[in-house]
Amino acid sequence: MTSARSPQHEDILKRINFLVIGAQKAGTTWLDDMLRQHPDVFTPPQKELHFFSKLSNFDKGLAWYCDHFSLLGDEKAVGECTPNYIRTVFASDEWSQAESDRVPQRVQSILPDVKLIVSLRDPVERAISAYRHFVTRGNVPPRKRLRDVTHLFGLAAFGRYAENLE
Repeated sequence: MTSARSPQHEDILKRINFLVIGAQKAGTTWLDDMLRQHPDVFTPPQKELHFFSKLSNFDKGLAWYCDHFSLLGDEKAVGECTPNYIRTVFASDEWSQAESDRVPQRVQSILPDVKLIVSLRDPVERAISAYRHFVTRGNVPPRKRLRDVTHLFGLAAFGRYAENLE
């Protein structure tokens, strides 16, 4: 990480008291929308900051992360929703498995007292929904069966909840 902690950043980091994590297609967008409607909750305008889960964002430093909280007022609950923070079982496009394993340690080092809100869904239903999502977006050819592409986009790995939560 490239930037040092300033007093302003420290104040913001001390106020961040929750992270919403979870599996893809498990309701985190809905949860983020509901949290935004509560007057005592602040989440950044951008959902899914991927600060801890993408090396390219983590390397931008704390100033970049804290800038997303610049509109913070006197809300009691402050946090962000990035489902991929749960994704430690397999490597992402940018990270090796060793880097993916470091996500929890990075969260702990920067937000030691943060609470985790985990959104999960029946793993089979979640995989089917994610598969349809990627077919619709053109990432997976419609002629490919789900069982033939479970290794892509975390279709199977996101459903290994026990391993990811550990």
